[in-house]
Amino acid sequence: MAFSRLHSSFSQTGRKAFSLTELLVTLLVTGIIMGAVLGAMTLFLSNFQFISSGVSARQRAEMVLSVLAKPIQHAGLGMPVTSDDFQTAFDQVYSAGVAAHEYPSALHINNSGELHVVYGEPTGLSLLSPGDLEVGSLEQVSIQLNGSPQGIAVNDWVVFPTGTSPLLVKTVSGNSMTIENRGDPTSISRLDELHRVRFLRGFCEDGVFHAIDPRAGAGGGVSIEGISDLSAVFFEDERVIRVTIVGYGKEGSREDVEEINASWRVKNL
Repeated sequence: MAFSRLHSSFSQTGRKAFSLTELLVTLLVTGIIMGAVLGAMTLFLSNFQFISSGVSARQRAEMVLSVLAKPIQHAGLGMPVTSDDFQTAFDQVYSAGVAAHEYPSALHINNSGELHVVYGEPTGLSLLSPGDLEVGSLEQVSIQLNGSPQGIAVNDWVVFPTGTSPLLVKTVSGNSMTIENRGDPTSISRLDELHRVRFLRGFCEDGVFHAIDPRAGAGGGVSIEGISDLSAVFFEDERVIRVTIVGYGKEGSREDVEEINASWRVKNL
């Protein structure tokens, strides 16, 4: 009787075990599932790298355009339009860092494709007195502003949108400033906003875009990596500049290139 129960127990245990065929089928199905999962993951990672590298390339190019937008749109604000008058008005600014042939006008593209821009940067300060005024050539005038011109020092240049000539800063004291006109006579309206003249040199070098002020001691500047090319064309008749930026991005083993364009009308030229 005891032998019968033992035999029955062994028989039941045998029925619960996997056969070799069942193990092989299970391993085969598991292998197929794992292969499909790994394939899906590989496809996902490849697609992720493709999207990420493309997005990175485009974002870098868009950053360059955002850096150039305001300088280009404010190029020539309150400045002479013709090259001769422009260089005459800015005679004291030309040096080794700012050569006359590199900045013959407010917007210049040299033979190497570098972009040179002279523009007015708003200060938020307005002319209070002496009210509407005329500033003759080589004339110095003391003006009163509605605040202290922070960041503006002697030998800086300023402009007013209603004027037609840049003004050299001779003295700064509190809210007062003495300016000198080295160009043609210019008119300035009361409450017109003071703008600081800025110089910009934009170029690409070794995959990096640089936007710097070439004047000695100006400091600052912007550098954006992942930019392989910058090109610009100025259509003089329409007064429109078209800028093309080529950015590249790398994610894992994938590298992509994105080319984007932007056009601005330079209304002050």
